[in-house]
Amino acid sequence: MGNSCGCCLKKTHLIFALGTNDSFLKALNQIEIECHRKDDIIILWTGSPALDENEPIEWSKTSHNTRASTNEATNDVHYLINYYQNNGWNLKVIVCNKEITRGFSVSPDNGKFICKDNDGFHNEDNERIFTNLCQTLYINDISMDYLNRTPLSSRTQKPRGSYCSDIKTVAMLFMYMRSLNEGHDDMFEIESRYLRTNYFEEQGELPLYYKGRNNDSIDIIKFNTSKYSSNSDATNAFDNEFINTLMLPLFFYQETMPINTSVMATCTDLGDPYNESGDTQSQNQVNDFDDLVAIAMISCLEGDCEVYTTMKDKNVERIVSHNVDNLIDHLEVTPCNFHL
Repeated sequence: MGNSCGCCLKKTHLIFALGTNDSFLKALNQIEIECHRKDDIIILWTGSPALDENEPIEWSKTSHNTRASTNEATNDVHYLINYYQNNGWNLKVIVCNKEITRGFSVSPDNGKFICKDNDGFHNEDNERIFTNLCQTLYINDISMDYLNRTPLSSRTQKPRGSYCSDIKTVAMLFMYMRSLNEGHDDMFEIESRYLRTNYFEEQGELPLYYKGRNNDSIDIIKFNTSKYSSNSDATNAFDNEFINTLMLPLFFYQETMPINTSVMATCTDLGDPYNESGDTQSQNQVNDFDDLVAIAMISCLEGDCEVYTTMKDKNVERIVSHNVDNLIDHLEVTPCNFHL
């Protein structure tokens, strides 16, 4: 299984799983082909938070990633991670948990970013950081135009904001690397979780994650929330670490990467014309500026990137692939090779 060359240098493979589990599944299937068991494989996943058994759950409160994925893909993703972790592969899964990512929202406005906290107050320091980030990443004017054309919010009729889960997922890689290099062993914790199928009367079955260990469970690495007295404190602590990471100069991202690193795959719904505000008209626009900035951050890393845009709705998938192809053509930020 995998690369059989015993004399090859140990490599670090990064898989950024942004988007649906259908596209993520394609990347996981490549591990046995492109990786060796001795390699370090680090998955950065915008996965859903794990629930407690006694916690009542509504369909609308479940993860958008899970709802947008096919049930088969979600089950297969879980099975493959379990398989690799229990059969000698050196695979780590870092999850950006949704319950601590909703600290402040960011929305593009004429090439700049408007940042607001949960109470609706502006944060000018964060606005400068996000604007400078685009300059640091050399996102050019054409790409910035995509940001200005983000689908409108049905509530405000302005480009809708984002809680930046994709950008935060990318930043978590460097937060994790920093925690290892600087000895902050308590910044992240390991959580076991298993998959259970739930039935919702109107929408049908949906596989959801629960905290705990059984024969089929997987281990993920997540930001340590147990040392904070409230969810709000954990969210603020996470946002502070995230913002501190974004403020780092570009060479930090490049120099922090282990020697012989390969960005094996990027899975994304970048360019999805449909979004949670119900906009189905903006078919030539990207779904979320957050996706674009995440792609630009990833593209600063050396290695081949395979961009998968597999989606549940195959009509949407064609639109998405076109949008991604068009957008990547205008991203002048990368030494990587993108493949759709």
